[in-house]
Amino acid sequence: MRAVSQAHWEDVLWTRT
Repeated sequence: MRAVSQAHWEDVLWTRT
């Protein structure tokens, strides 16, 4: 669950530009 959360945050942060 931690890995999914990290990957999700990365995608969100990158797509939040």
